[in-house]
Amino acid sequence: MKRLLLIAALSTIAYSQDLDKSFTSLCVEDSKIGFYWENGKWNKTGFTEDKYIVKKLNSKKCDAEEENAKREKDEYEKWMNSNETNFRSGCYSINKHGEKTTLFSKRTCIEMWNKVNDKFKISKVSCEDMKFNPTGDFTKSFLPTGIFDNPKNDYKEPMSISHGKCSVIQ
Repeated sequence: MKRLLLIAALSTIAYSQDLDKSFTSLCVEDSKIGFYWENGKWNKTGFTEDKYIVKKLNSKKCDAEEENAKREKDEYEKWMNSNETNFRSGCYSINKHGEKTTLFSKRTCIEMWNKVNDKFKISKVSCEDMKFNPTGDFTKSFLPTGIFDNPKNDYKEPMSISHGKCSVIQ
């Protein structure tokens, strides 16, 4: 119950209204299910829930972003006269709580911005393995990188899907 009250309180904090403003969200899984490989077949299982720290980084932190950053900033200026939902790419790091940011935790994601009271706010971020609202629901999935008919030592990476809530903490 205390966790729900904390998440509700934190979710009232205003989040990134400025195109390049960074923020940090804490995303806590409510439930996580999936499959693990054993004796030549997939078996259903539950997983221990995790917490994730999601940071919006300066767009120059993701190499693919640098070229698009200026063009998108110019396009953002045109948004102010628009009533439409707008999309842009952003640079994010997603780490399990307590783990350090590495080259592999940085990724380019698609941000959906909606106009609220004459200002644009991020309403959803879509990354390859995670979709989230910085102050709301999220889903996260892990799918194996390789599919092999006869895996070495009869081992395949487990696959999972989870859902939970995010709150801006910084």
